[in-house]
Amino acid sequence: MKLQRATTLSLLSLLSLTASTTINSASACPGLTHALGMQCKPVARMAYLSQLEPHSSQVSGPACKFHHDGADCKDPNHKAVQIDLKAASVYCQSGDKKVASHDFKGAIEDYTLATRLNPTFGRIYAPAADNFLVGCNLEQLVSDYNQVLLADTNNAEAFALRGEMKYNLGDAEGAEADFRKAIECNSNLYFAHLRLTETNIFLQPQNIRTSDCHEALLLFPHDPRLHLNTGIALGRVGYFKQAATEYGLANELSPQWSRPFYMMSFAELATGNRQSALSDLDKCIKYEPSWAWAYIARAELETEAYNNKAAISDLDHAIALKPNASWLVSYRARLKLSSGDIFGGVFDFIGIASQRSEFHLLLAAWFILAQLRLVGVGSETIRRRLLMHE
Repeated sequence: MKLQRATTLSLLSLLSLTASTTINSASACPGLTHALGMQCKPVARMAYLSQLEPHSSQVSGPACKFHHDGADCKDPNHKAVQIDLKAASVYCQSGDKKVASHDFKGAIEDYTLATRLNPTFGRIYAPAADNFLVGCNLEQLVSDYNQVLLADTNNAEAFALRGEMKYNLGDAEGAEADFRKAIECNSNLYFAHLRLTETNIFLQPQNIRTSDCHEALLLFPHDPRLHLNTGIALGRVGYFKQAATEYGLANELSPQWSRPFYMMSFAELATGNRQSALSDLDKCIKYEPSWAWAYIARAELETEAYNNKAAISDLDHAIALKPNASWLVSYRARLKLSSGDIFGGVFDFIGIASQRSEFHLLLAAWFILAQLRLVGVGSETIRRRLLMHE
């Protein structure tokens, strides 16, 4: 009994050490608490923040004329959006060059095409390969465009492009002012409307306004990305059913885009529909099997339903996609331990220790293994004695 108590205490100590070293950012999460109205968990917080990351769907195919000429499609029978990553990157690179050469309208057209061929393209938290103005000197470009706009005060495209530069620099107020000025000069400029909604959602989350999203949708009702942004904005202020409706419209317009399904799962969860949330995550993973965050979100729902086997399987996928995320390995280790897989959990902790060079964790893990071995030897001795006295 003493050995078993010592082993339990050591396991608890190891869990405490690992929690403090691998998930040290689990302190505050106002975004999730505000959006879902529930106590925030570390994994839930991370999954929620991942909404800001872009998707990387491998689906591609032909799109209708709407996606090639930059004009809004008014045909109710138009063909659904098809995601084309390669074409989006080509248009983005072309737009970057046109920005530098002061081809304002050409740059806006290319950026618009990029966002419509890949609806998540160009967000502020996108990887470098999936963003606008990659490798550009943004400060120099802002200074250059300041001079341009002094001479041409009604150039809507130039205002929108300078707003994009400020957006990427994290200047929320400056970006918003430029996008509003661009819309004032040209009320039908899609790119300015799109980025204005995203400036509010991603750079000013403490002051969410849904009015800009609704105004943009009045002009561009068939744009899936605007429907997604509207859903995010509505969800942030607590209108979860309306948010779910917007995500559904985004999926109708772009059925193979994973991100609306992912966001829909949060809206369903907020209204208590856990089974539908799981179904949405299943669809998200179907269309984007290489996105780790979808597996993480599904693993959490499975954990809360005490389906640890399925949760561990999803974490296996997530860890394979994010091999350096030690907090994920720690999460999986806890599930293994609670499922009775003591050795699996311990070896996960050993892997964390070896990667992070945390010698105290490594010693604790090996100490536990030694104790478990002693417990095993003691159990075998007791079994033999019982057999002798039968």
